Amino acid sequence: MNKIIKQTVVQQVVVSDLDLVVVDDLLGHNPEGHDYDWVDVPHDYNWIDGEAISIEELQKTIDGLKSTGASHVRIMSHCDHYAYYFTGIKLEVMTEKEANEYKKCELEKKITTLQNSEKVRFSRMEKIINTMKTELESL
Repeated sequence: MNKIIKQTVVQQVVVSDLDLVVVDDLLGHNPEGHDYDWVDVPHDYNWIDGEAISIEELQKTIDGLKSTGASHVRIMSHCDHYAYYFTGIKLEVMTEKEANEYKKCELEKKITTLQNSEKVRFSRMEKIINTMKTELESL
């Protein structure tokens, strides 16, 4: 049997308004009227889209996710809100028992869906359902 990796979402965190946070960090406040300018120094890097986040804030966010049981993190940038969405996930290989239970549940859902659909009238669908039932019984 193939191994199945289980992904469990542990926690989601949004760190937003990073444009204002950076200005606060650098200038000590968020000046009204935006009386400051940004200058980009030429570089050879391609992947600098998204907002800057301090390493301290990033580390704090990652440590928080780790403390809730996350082993990995998915990060999405949201350019309209100057934000990052962090989803802490726990990845683990399912035991054989868990994998069988998962497969049983999925097969039962498919069988129920097919049985409740009008397509059951056709012998082809009945064959598919019977094949699924046989597989289900073998687990």
